[in-house]
Amino acid sequence: MVVAQMSTPKESSTLETEFTSFLLFAAGILFVVESIIHYNTFFVVTHGSNNTLTTTILVGGNAGIGIVCLGLAYACWKGPDNKDLFGFVALLSGLLSLSYLTVEIIESLSPNLYFSTFVNYFQFVVGYGSVTIFVELLIVFFSLRVYRSIPGV
Repeated sequence: MVVAQMSTPKESSTLETEFTSFLLFAAGILFVVESIIHYNTFFVVTHGSNNTLTTTILVGGNAGIGIVCLGLAYACWKGPDNKDLFGFVALLSGLLSLSYLTVEIIESLSPNLYFSTFVNYFQFVVGYGSVTIFVELLIVFFSLRVYRSIPGV
């Protein structure tokens, strides 16, 4: 006689988990592209005449955050039921967005902070990472939705 076993289904990915993974992948690509653009602007075009320590931190930081986002995208895609991972993603993306907004406020108070004098508040808001920050805010939203929907351990 054959007895049918009832097994608990493995948590499968939802639209929110897949979209969070996609947004993390997009943010990773955007951060890597920003680091390439900054490298080209500050090292190739100006031959490193600007503050090289600050420029190196900007280029390396963008590349590092991009690599972390790509790694998190893969981890979220492979582990759609990991509540702690999605909580970490929400926290990291929220801190990245908050730090960008802080720099934006400081930039509005001191026009010489961001590498050159011709960059003003309006240019900073409409460019220089605003698309990436919008993606980060979407990551916060969707990763929080996933975090809340996964049952506690």
